[in-house]
Amino acid sequence: MTVTSRYAVLSDADMLTRTRLTQLDDEEEHPDTDIYEAVRSWFTENLSNGSLHQVILEEDGQLIATGGLIALPIPPSFFKPQGRNGYLLNMYTVPEKRHQGYAAKVLQLLQEKAKEAGFEVVYLRTSEWGRPAYEKAGFAACDDWMDWTVR
Repeated sequence: MTVTSRYAVLSDADMLTRTRLTQLDDEEEHPDTDIYEAVRSWFTENLSNGSLHQVILEEDGQLIATGGLIALPIPPSFFKPQGRNGYLLNMYTVPEKRHQGYAAKVLQLLQEKAKEAGFEVVYLRTSEWGRPAYEKAGFAACDDWMDWTVR
């Protein structure tokens, strides 16, 4: 069985939508809201406008792992003079393929894409169990990361 990698194209929007919903289900997010069309619209828009770089690893034509990198433009600052940043998201490996290095391969490809795109910083949020994999890839924890939920 051969594993291949590629970047998602617009025709992958449905597959990525189904995978994202599976990921959310795996993470035990079970709201009663049907978000299929909203998720599909998000993938369609961001794949169309080129802001999303979504890696797909496939084995015999089936998705086994995926992850995305999206442009996160901010105003330039003295420490980030270009204002070109990215956000790593949507990292997922199908359960039967976990702990075999596939997520690390996806992450490596996304880090290469971040360099090609000229990003100055790539941000992410992770769980405690995911943190060691990102640290191994060079990510550092930021104690000042905060967010605010607008309600």
